[in-house]
Amino acid sequence: MTKTTAPTEIVADLREGCREVVLSNLSFLVDRWVAKRRPPVVDTKINLITGAEFAMDTARGTVLGPDIVYGWIQGRALEALAGHLMWLRTASCRELPGAPALREATERFLRSLALSLEAFRAKNDGSLHFMVSVEDGSPLRVSEDGAIIPLGNGRGTLGFTEIFYTKGLFAAGVALGDPVLSEEGKAGFRTTLGTILGGGFASDQQPMDPANPVRHVPGRITHGPLMISIGGAALLLEHTREHEWWNRGLDLVDRIVRRHVSRGRFTEFGEHDFIEFVRTDGTPYGSEGSVLCDPGHALEFVGLTCRLLWIGRGTPGLAQPVADAEKRLLPMLAGVFERAFSLGFDPEGEGIRKLVDLQTGQPVHSDMPWWSLPETMRAAALLTRLRRDEAGTYSRALALCWAALQRYLNPELGLMPIQTRDASGTPVNRIPACPDADPCYHTGLSLIDVLRED
Repeated sequence: MTKTTAPTEIVADLREGCREVVLSNLSFLVDRWVAKRRPPVVDTKINLITGAEFAMDTARGTVLGPDIVYGWIQGRALEALAGHLMWLRTASCRELPGAPALREATERFLRSLALSLEAFRAKNDGSLHFMVSVEDGSPLRVSEDGAIIPLGNGRGTLGFTEIFYTKGLFAAGVALGDPVLSEEGKAGFRTTLGTILGGGFASDQQPMDPANPVRHVPGRITHGPLMISIGGAALLLEHTREHEWWNRGLDLVDRIVRRHVSRGRFTEFGEHDFIEFVRTDGTPYGSEGSVLCDPGHALEFVGLTCRLLWIGRGTPGLAQPVADAEKRLLPMLAGVFERAFSLGFDPEGEGIRKLVDLQTGQPVHSDMPWWSLPETMRAAALLTRLRRDEAGTYSRALALCWAALQRYLNPELGLMPIQTRDASGTPVNRIPACPDADPCYHTGLSLIDVLRED
């Protein structure tokens, strides 16, 4: 990448626009909750291209129905609402027009959601699952013929829902000043992390379409739970300043680097290639003749790791460990960023491709989901802070991603981003992991990090 404008100037130019997106998205989420008469859970089952509601009564008993709740979305919403609430309390936001009313409404929404979800857990052996009933939180699954039926096996496998929920519950407790919630979230995240590292994790995702099944593949190892947990460790370090979370976060980073970052181990791949899946013996996992890289995931990994390092810098007693980690990790993170951005960013379609074959450098899945753009902006902004001498390198990526993100924002729906565009840049209807739109998790929390002034 070519060095261009100084990053501080780029961030200054973006500041007003990023703030507008964050505030508009949050207002959309809160206003929707109020308009729906304050339901117990977040409901974002809406087509962000057309504005059409998915969760109509005619959709009951289907994956789009108002009677179905997705634990991933609820856990993400807890963390997002908490993060936005704490941001709204900062000096730079306190006196913004409409900020006091939005703060109050966000706090009410967050408190209601946290209490509702804790009630769900209390009725279901202390667990929240990927797919649950809106009535009581009882776990559900999709049968082979596409019907929604009870999960039927107790707690089931520990999956992504527990990661999202426990770190979200911790954040909610911090934002609400509720030590019971924050301690419950912290203890739950610690337990969840232990299970992941002990090999007890498997994705809990259910298929949205029987023709496109989502299955656990034995022998195929993903970085996913480790990467998401880096974000959780950084969050807990930020608000507890307990060194345990620095150590745990750094261990997660190192595990991913050892397994998924090509650093001379594989002669057939470039330096700093990020390998999406590996085998149990550590070799790359081939899929239909391709070795996959999800550039968005690689860039998200860089951003979350940089967030851990940035928070570590401000934690008393960690100056030397953080300096040592930065010396070891920052060149690698910079390499992963530049390689993934080069492979993934499509300058014509203006977005980041979903999947690329590392053997050929060609796209395997050319759709461009929105979420990788704000995640890349977070990574670029934090790298500018951590690597001042190389900051200009990342300002170009930051500017390109911000320009591309404009192509996704729907001004009729609170600047909420449509979820996917194809290689030509045309918005397309794709059901991603969940039918619900993002509850300000990828977009809002990432852009708040771009706006950080500390």
